[in-house]
Amino acid sequence: MLAYHVALRKHLTSILQLGLTPRTEANAARYGEQGDAVYCFTSMASCEDALMNWLGEIFEEDESLIILTVRIDGLKTRPVEVEWEVAILETVSPERIVGAVDEAGAPVPLAG
Repeated sequence: MLAYHVALRKHLTSILQLGLTPRTEANAARYGEQGDAVYCFTSMASCEDALMNWLGEIFEEDESLIILTVRIDGLKTRPVEVEWEVAILETVSPERIVGAVDEAGAPVPLAG
């Protein structure tokens, strides 16, 4: 199963080295996220919709974002209140990151 995670582009190098680690972000409670997890969208359409609305409001206008495509099959997850989101309870290793695009949908290289 594929899922989609929004990240700051400036963190891409670190993400590709260490993966995505479960954590609680500063605005998490405001948006219904509870506890440490890697929060992902279950479809690209849901991710894009969130970026055009509530999620887009979190980031500063000058911050460059990327959408990472990750394979989540076999990872430990927990239910969330909405059907368009999944909470992953363990580190998503770099090998599970299979693609990335920028906010305009242009591919972002995953290797040097």
